[in-house]
Amino acid sequence: MARMTRMPASRRPLDTARVQEQLAPVMRGGIVLLDTAGSTNTVLRERLRDQDWTGPVLLSAEHQQAGRGRAGHDWQTPAGAALTVSIAVRPPRPRDTWGWLPLLTGVAVCRAIEQVAGLAPALKWPNDVLVPDAERRSAPGWGGHRKAVGILTEAVGDLVIAGIGINVDQSPAELPVPHAVSLRAAGAGVVDRTALLIAVAREVVALTGAPRSAATEDEVRDRCLTLGTDIEADLPDGGRLTGRAESIDADGSLRVRGPDGSLRTLSAGDLRHVRPRGELGSGE
Repeated sequence: MARMTRMPASRRPLDTARVQEQLAPVMRGGIVLLDTAGSTNTVLRERLRDQDWTGPVLLSAEHQQAGRGRAGHDWQTPAGAALTVSIAVRPPRPRDTWGWLPLLTGVAVCRAIEQVAGLAPALKWPNDVLVPDAERRSAPGWGGHRKAVGILTEAVGDLVIAGIGINVDQSPAELPVPHAVSLRAAGAGVVDRTALLIAVAREVVALTGAPRSAATEDEVRDRCLTLGTDIEADLPDGGRLTGRAESIDADGSLRVRGPDGSLRTLSAGDLRHVRPRGELGSGE
């Protein structure tokens, strides 16, 4: 007889009744909780084709097998070890400012992690959330931070799907790259994934489903470690951009001051922190 594999106590399934009860007033378009999905963004996009829009929709999976990130990166999660969720909203803001939506989603996740896990997260433009390394180690291009969250936003007509993957309980061996970390490994201990999902969902709808706000955009800038940092970006056309990240434009793109003093705009690209802000002036 095959031996049953017991899930660690720290990886308990989401409390579906609690999620439904607390999020039903927020997710008026519906809540879908799955055991397994390829990509939660893909599944939600397909479901949206078959229903009339009545309000925000949430879809989460305990085990994501074929998640997608920027630049074609794959992302998989062990069952119960991460939080993988996609949320569809209709943003009441000009379409030419939708470049802010990954950043606003990032702020929403930062707020939720602060509330539930007690950590001090920060943003990396345009779509990552970082947390301080618990052992205060410095990694090239990351300083004393590690990646805990990836975000992928996709437009579907006049709707936007925000796909969010949060490393919650993984061990280092279960993470895809050395600069990744889980909330538990970053010092949060065992995190209540149900409470985290509820907090994330509420904050995402509150921020991405609201009109444009100068105060919220200021919060993005305050939380963004990329600003003031020397960066290097691989561009979609195969080129490379290097320089100091100076500001975020009205459309959400990044303004970069090159080594020759010229100012360029970066709207897409695989970005690295060459010398994080905390290391500037160190003489390295």
